[in-house]
Amino acid sequence: QLMRKHVCYDSISEDADPVQFMWNALESFSQEDRTAFVRFCWGRSRLPPEGSAMWGAGFKVTAATDLPATALPRAHTCFFQIDLPPYTAAAQAKERILFAVRNCLSMQNA
Repeated sequence: QLMRKHVCYDSISEDADPVQFMWNALESFSQEDRTAFVRFCWGRSRLPPEGSAMWGAGFKVTAATDLPATALPRAHTCFFQIDLPPYTAAAQAKERILFAVRNCLSMQNA
């Protein structure tokens, strides 16, 4: 995936369970849900082309240590960033991420 080529991790390891759960969930998403994920994290419906300066610092994944494991992920669209709660199960992570990308459609607090 193009996003994996441009990801940077901050305060979380690429091997951490929540990160692996996120990538596995993304691989199982429909194209419509993948588009919604990009919109949730970046405020745009499409990724920039490979090599584009629009990638900037890349797709940033951080740990949301202030959120419980049952929380929705938090996005920062200005920075193309997602903060992942400390999910403990793949099904839980997929359900919470899908709910967020399908239902948090405004750039206001959801």
